[in-house]
Parts: sequence; C-alpha cells; structure tokens
Amino acid sequence: MSESRTQRRKRGKALVSPLERDWSRVVLELIDRSPIVVEDEAELPPPPPPAPPRPPALVQAVQARMLTFEELTAKIGHTPHWNQLFGKYKRSTDYKAMRAEITKVETTAAKGLGTLGDRDFDAMATALDELIAAAKRYKAAHAGKENKVGAGEDVLASAEAEKLALAAVRADPAFDRVKDHITLKQAIECKRRGIAFADCRFDLYNDDKATAVDDNFGAGMANSVAKITYEDGSELVFKGEKISDTQQLGIASAIGIDGGAPHNGNRNIATSAIAEFLGKPEVVPKVCYGLHSNPLTGQQEIGLLMTKGAGKTVNYKDEIGNNKRRAFWEPGHPPSDDAIAKLGEQLTSLDWSDVICGQQDRHGGNLMIEIEGDEVKVTGIDNDVCFGKNQLDPNGSKSKISSARTNPPGMPPLIDKKVYDRLVAGDFDRDLAPTLSGLLTPEELAAAKSRFDLSKQHALGLNPDYVVADWKAWRSPAPDLLTAAAYLVAAGNGFQQNVHGGWEPSESSGGLFARDFGQALRRDGKA
Repeated sequence: MSESRTQRRKRGKALVSPLERDWSRVVLELIDRSPIVVEDEAELPPPPPPAPPRPPALVQAVQARMLTFEELTAKIGHTPHWNQLFGKYKRSTDYKAMRAEITKVETTAAKGLGTLGDRDFDAMATALDELIAAAKRYKAAHAGKENKVGAGEDVLASAEAEKLALAAVRADPAFDRVKDHITLKQAIECKRRGIAFADCRFDLYNDDKATAVDDNFGAGMANSVAKITYEDGSELVFKGEKISDTQQLGIASAIGIDGGAPHNGNRNIATSAIAEFLGKPEVVPKVCYGLHSNPLTGQQEIGLLMTKGAGKTVNYKDEIGNNKRRAFWEPGHPPSDDAIAKLGEQLTSLDWSDVICGQQDRHGGNLMIEIEGDEVKVTGIDNDVCFGKNQLDPNGSKSKISSARTNPPGMPPLIDKKVYDRLVAGDFDRDLAPTLSGLLTPEELAAAKSRFDLSKQHALGLNPDYVVADWKAWRSPAPDLLTAAAYLVAAGNGFQQNVHGGWEPSESSGGLFARDFGQALRRDGKA
C-alpha cells in the first residue's frame, strides 16, 4: 500500500513519487498539445479610450459603441480566474467568444482608406450579427448572474447601435463624398456624432494636406483646438467633435442641449445657415468637418473646422488671468463715422442671427472685431450654445431666462434693410427646415421655428421707422433724430436705473453694439 502525502512529509520523503512524476509529465505533454487556449493578460491589446457617459442622438436609446475588455471585466464583477497549472489568467468560453467577435468588428471597421464598398458593409453587418449572437449566448449561459447578464446586455445594445450607425452610413446620400477618404470606422464615428457627409471635406482638410499646424492654439481646453494652414491657403481652426460633454455649461443644460449628445459642430453649421439666410454670412465663420490628429493621444479625430475670425476678441485675459475688455481705439481718437456705421450694422445683424439661433454664449470672448480705417469686420465665433429645445422665445424677459436671449438681453431695436427683407419674406418650413432638419433634433427644430416666427413679428413691428437702409445717414424719428450709433447706445444694455439709484434688468437693449462699445463712444462724443 502506498504512503500518503502526509506520511511522506512526516518521514521527510519527496511528495511526488517517480511514477507520479512520469504520469504528470505525460499529462502535461498531452495538455500542451491540446487545442485549449488560455489567454495571457499581457498579450491583450491596449484598451480603446473610455466610453462616453451617454450616447449620441442617433442612438439615444442604446449605448453607441463596443464595450472595452476592461469594461466587460468590471461589469462581470471579477478579474479573470488564475490558472494555477499554467500561471496564466483564463476567461470563460462564452466571454472569449464575445471578445473574438468584438475584435472582428473592430478589425473590419478599421480597414484602410478607399475601401468603403458594399463588401465592407456586408462584412461589417455580418460581424455585428455574429457579435449579437455571441452576446445572447453569453447572457443565456449566465442567467441569474445580474452583473454578467448586464455585461451581455451592454454588448448586445452596443452592437445593435452599431448596426443603426452602419445603416445611417449606408443611407447618407452624400456617401460618395467621403468614401475614398475615411475608414468605415471613421464613417460610423461620424454618424455617432450626428454628422452628415454633405458637411464633410475630408478630401481637402486632413493632415496630409496641412502645410502648418499650431496645436497649442487652444492649449488647455477640453477639446483638441489647433490652427491649421492647408495647401489651398485656408487658415482654419480645428476643434475635435465630442460625442458627449461631461463639463457642459449650466446655461447649455438650461436651454435643453443634451450633454450626452451635444452635437456642437452641427450647431455651428446651423448658425452659419441662419446668417446666410439673413444675407449676412460674413458675421459668423464658415464651417465644415475635417480630420486632424490629437497631439495628446495621437488619435485621428473628426472635428469642426472654422475660418479664423479677423481682428481680436472683445474680452481677453491679462498676464495673471484677469478678464479684461479690449480698447479698440485710444481715448479721444474714435473710428471714422463710416467705420462706426459699419460696426453698428454688422453687430446688429449678428444680433438678429443670434436671436433666431437662440445663442446664449455671445460674451466678449466669442466676438472678434477688426477695425482698420473705414473698414470693419465682425465675427461671432464658438457657436456651440444655441438651438436649445427649450428656447421657444427670443424675447429678453428675465422671467424666461432658460428660454430667452440673455447675453446681451432683449430683441434688437434696429434691423438692417437687407435682413428685414429676407426675414419678412421668409418661411421657416420652406427656407430653413430642409437644411436644419439634418442638423437638429425634431424638438430643437420646433423651437427654432418658434424663435423665427417671433423674431419675424418683432421685425414687422419695427417697420418702417427702425428699418435701416443707410447706417450712416439714418436718424431716429423726431424729435430725437439720433444717429444709429446714438440710438443703439441710448437703448441700453438690458439694464435700467430704478428709483433708488440702483440697476435692475430691463427688456430694452442696444445689443452687442451698446454692450461692447457704448461707453467708449459716449466718452468720445459719438453716441
């Protein structure tokens, strides 16, 4: 009768007999030749970037990306089990099946440029169907285990969302515009961000076409912000397009912009469409989508490209970070009457664009001004915080702060003749909805229509005395007979003095012109 391990240990003998050693060696050799695969954690590929906290509008009902392996592990609730025989980690067969299908989806999506043909779509659709099947098997195999079933459900939702994005890529009528310039993965990334291919110029604006890049142009911002010069001579500002915004401004949330799907680029494009409709496209940047590598991550990003505004911002930060208001001329040396007239016309035209867009972030840092002799250039930049679904009324009533124009408050007291003619002759459903419907949600589109109609009513009420055909020659009705500059400044900055000598909100407004130039013009006798 052979001795037990305990007996051997007590007598100081070896724990494993020669026979047992021979048997173990044979078994190990058989195992080494077996098809069982045990994965080494060190061999796993690096994880993709963290998932956004909420999905984009295209697939708001489900999460619009594949779970990473680490996210799956966290969802399952434990790390892979330790295999004592090999000194390696192992995962369940069902988990490895899901992992393999995720890898297949990623590989199919990341094919090289110029390969977006029907074959790629079919391969991607097949890979997603197989991933969906693997996720369902995983759920079934772990029925009753809440965390593992939840992991399977997340993968299932992600794959189904990916199929929606794939269908949106296929259905985009401007697909031919991008198919030779991006991968299928990038095309799907566009759809996750709600981007229409008609707004993309990947052929002209990518790193291969860049002649100079300043990646520190927007250093310190949450997005990658760069100034790029291209072969066609364009100098553009690039801002990576977010899927979600975890640091959303409070006013953006108040007016109904979804932080999980902010679609900031689309809001800028929609702003450009409004300015163009009013006949004043020059008061906001020209915009489109392009590609640029993030200098921090090295990853190629899809982002918004904007023409760089001329001049300087009204507000700026000094050397120690204090907010300052820029003086555009020396005291006692105001611009010419021609320049003041052009400044009033352009700023008021931007006001009209802003009230229709529901712009809530037109502070002095988002307003660029250039004054050179008699020439003036006004550009309203960074048009992200607008087109909120809660913004039904452009009026400046302080009781409607979540839906009214607040910076500056109130409706413009004057309107340029060209803007007036376009606005009163315009029909939202006919002239703007076809363009904006591809950029905004239905709720945002309905709110834009409301603001448009109310702005049109306000414009009709200004006719005829406050419709300005010549900003230098115009005078207010008798007896005041004020110049346009003096009238705007007199209209105020949205505040009025009360009986106690203090200041309180007022719906009267001189717009951006009064807010940013009223004090200097009064000082120099021009208002």
